[in-house]
Amino acid sequence: MTKIVLNMIVKDEAHIIEETLENLVSNLAFDYWVISDTGSTDQTPEIIKTFFKEKGIKGELFYDKWQNFAHNRNKALEHARGKGDYIFVFDADDKIEGELSLPDPLTADAYYLEFSTEFAETVYRRISLFKNRPDIYWRGVLHEFIDLPEGSSISTILGAYRLISRRKGSRNLDEKKYLKDAQLLEKAILDNQDPDLLPRYVFYCGRSYRDADEPKRALPWFEKRAHMTEGWSEEAYCSALTAGNLYENQGNLKMADYWWEQATVINPKRAEAWHQLARSHRERQEHHLAFAFAYMAKDLEADTANLFVWQSSYDYWVAFELLSAGVQLGRFQEAYEGFSKLLKSSQKELARPFYKHLENFLPYLDADILQYLAD
Repeated sequence: MTKIVLNMIVKDEAHIIEETLENLVSNLAFDYWVISDTGSTDQTPEIIKTFFKEKGIKGELFYDKWQNFAHNRNKALEHARGKGDYIFVFDADDKIEGELSLPDPLTADAYYLEFSTEFAETVYRRISLFKNRPDIYWRGVLHEFIDLPEGSSISTILGAYRLISRRKGSRNLDEKKYLKDAQLLEKAILDNQDPDLLPRYVFYCGRSYRDADEPKRALPWFEKRAHMTEGWSEEAYCSALTAGNLYENQGNLKMADYWWEQATVINPKRAEAWHQLARSHRERQEHHLAFAFAYMAKDLEADTANLFVWQSSYDYWVAFELLSAGVQLGRFQEAYEGFSKLLKSSQKELARPFYKHLENFLPYLDADILQYLAD
């Protein structure tokens, strides 16, 4: 029988750790736990030991000096060697929502799980379950990731669940967290600590400055990453998209358009940049351009294999832009496509102002649309 080991690193999580562990044991069966405490000054270790003793789940708590994320996650992995067949990694403030069902039997070397931010604005995948082997380990001083040997088998666990990244851990209580993160990544870049991770560090340096509310310091990093050909192209896409957003916030629409358009070149099968272009041109009353951009994205589907997907763009915002521009231009067949999709979405109220155009939509009405209009 396959044994799963829960593996975590914690520090000063007394305010959240019991809730997290209760959520875990309610949604996932694991056989052993190995947790590394990296310097708690509160009751975190005692809460963990008491919780698992009451649940009757065996495990071990270790105490390790903090160095950086990859180093300390690897220390936690070392402690777990030989304790089980698979490692399941969980953060102290994460939460499982829905029904997570693991494959039976587990066969792949590693598994992606599906994550989202707390209010599902952004969805993405991350390797969180993998074989307990010494050639599988963490890399990166920050925004660390699992490094797998070439040829490893990787699968994705799909289903009606999400692992929610809640940002409630002790690190998030530090108001200067993101600024410190940016400075740490800058140092790693300048010191050339991990040359093959340079594109990744550049990307996350930009995100850290953005999240620290330092857009002027973030922009050069995003622009640099968008121009880099090395590394994961999804980081380049998100960099161009975010550069456009930041320029728009500064009132520089010319540069915003430039970077959003660059994003569509990097990955034309993602909807977010098309959505931003359509929205921005609608707000400028440039309806022909808004229509053209929305039309490019109307049939695109979200793929959580991509990085930081804006689910709402695919679910309803592109449809809204297609409807808005289509009505303005008298393109009622395409406008009806947007209208129909909105009615069937979680944000059907966005379609209500367009009910006055029902007469124009009559030639295109689907048989099942009446039930949505009646609701």
